[in-house]
Amino acid sequence: MTEKLPEVKLQAQEFQLGESDFYYQGQNSYSYLTRKYAGEAAARYESGRFDTFHQLSYSRKFFGWLNILPSASLRYDFYTRGPDRSEDPESGEETPEPSPTPEPVEERDFWRRVFSAGLGLSTDIYGIFPVRTEWLDIDRLRHVITPSVNYVFTDNPTVDSEDIYQFDSIDKINRRNYFLLTLRNRLQTKRGSEEKGKSSWTLADLTISTPLYTRPERDNSDRLIGDLSGNLKINPYPSTGLNLDLLYDSYDNRIKRDTLDLWVRPDDDWWVTFSHSYRFDKDRNQVSAEVYLRANPVWAFKVYGRYDTVGGRFEEESFTIYRDFHCWSSSLQFETRPDEDEYTFFLSFWIKEFSQAPLRLSN
Repeated sequence: MTEKLPEVKLQAQEFQLGESDFYYQGQNSYSYLTRKYAGEAAARYESGRFDTFHQLSYSRKFFGWLNILPSASLRYDFYTRGPDRSEDPESGEETPEPSPTPEPVEERDFWRRVFSAGLGLSTDIYGIFPVRTEWLDIDRLRHVITPSVNYVFTDNPTVDSEDIYQFDSIDKINRRNYFLLTLRNRLQTKRGSEEKGKSSWTLADLTISTPLYTRPERDNSDRLIGDLSGNLKINPYPSTGLNLDLLYDSYDNRIKRDTLDLWVRPDDDWWVTFSHSYRFDKDRNQVSAEVYLRANPVWAFKVYGRYDTVGGRFEEESFTIYRDFHCWSSSLQFETRPDEDEYTFFLSFWIKEFSQAPLRLSN
């Protein structure tokens, strides 16, 4: 488990620079990160991290059909702590995860720089089919196929990831050099009234991609093709949906990771969600469910549970009561984690709306 306390972010969403075809996006953040592991011999390490990321990209369509998107980015990270780098590299000994915080020697106050560049090529191919059904609210179908090729390059960071405490994806950055081959399929229709104007609605969205390495012997254990990843989204109605993420190892012929989310949410008075999570490397296979019900305008309830099918036990259970006080609301939550012998109560208060009366200051 990773704690980020405190965490401050300043993010600039991608925006166009003037009337040019150049775009900029950036993010700056500071976090004090603490890594904890469950169990008696739990490892624990911590570090402050300042992260600044800046990317410049160019987007333009050529010949009326070919989209070209080159980009370049620069990331700087400052860490207040890091693992001891004085270990003898010839010892050949590997520290099993989770690795304990080095005592008493730690690296202190160091910077890491990461430069990345890329080039994307894509186009859209589509066809329209005269399909109409009332029960699915389909007024013709449009099938959009988007093949794309993206070249991804990340130079060697000035500090290797093994010399940085691992908290999230930012700390895992290493050299990358490959072509990402992607094929996206979308089924769309038009919904809405003629008076208000019809808008596009995506019924299904399937994306399949795999990396093709230029130096597989160096970057991917001598494997030319990387793992096959897929993402499927199905939204027949605004209140119902499915989202599936899958990672498949074609060399070992096995699923390495999958995440499935299903939800039914007709309105804000009740909803039901179901999730499944599988990780081969961590021998993890979990299912979870959540049910929310608003009994009346004042009271609402929510029940959540996560079950480990490998260990045959519940990992987390919670029950929440909500109380509406018109302009503000509160909740009382009881949460239990049997594996960690942990029982927690949360009492929360938040403001729903502000008074429309003006605020005046006078002497």
